[in-house]
Amino acid sequence: MKKNVLLLIIFLAGCGNSGRALDFYHSGMREFGARKLAEAEKSFISAIESDPGLMNAHLMLCKINYYNGDYGSALEYADTILNSDPDHANALYWKARSLIMCGNENLGDPAALLVRSLEIDGHNIHARLLLGMVHERNSRYREALHQYMTVIEEEDGIISARGSLALLYRRMGFIEKYKEELSVAEKIAALSGKGIKRIKMIRSEMDEVK
Repeated sequence: MKKNVLLLIIFLAGCGNSGRALDFYHSGMREFGARKLAEAEKSFISAIESDPGLMNAHLMLCKINYYNGDYGSALEYADTILNSDPDHANALYWKARSLIMCGNENLGDPAALLVRSLEIDGHNIHARLLLGMVHERNSRYREALHQYMTVIEEEDGIISARGSLALLYRRMGFIEKYKEELSVAEKIAALSGKGIKRIKMIRSEMDEVK
């Protein structure tokens, strides 16, 4: 009986720590969104002090240190995540970014990290663009071209999805959402040169409905 009570106390204490960690984490996210990096850093540190296994807090600390130019600390936070989860796609990406910026690629191969990250999450456009730039810097132009072309194809899909979403909003009667989504799609299409015909067709179709 005493053993069961002791286990319950330990369990409840663990739950309390996790709850406090999440409270600190959510505070940090609000501060990060408001670009209050110093305050956000303190909140995320408090989060991992309460729950060292909260990997999202480690990731945010990695980002904050990167933005502050402390690439060594950013690498340490990325490595903490990867020691626990070697296939953490975002940690692989941020470690690659930090390695490139600190200029000490003896600590790891950014290209290999980015390739692995994209194997796990092939829709990370930022990782693919960075990999293209790494290949370009190393005079691997064909590989760079492949990454850039893949991003363009991805953007084409995003434009089509936004256009279709705008169309759905219009048919559901959400006129303001329709206008907003179609406007975003038109801007992306104009900048990328992709999907312009598709967006014009949607605009024309909806103009006829009026």
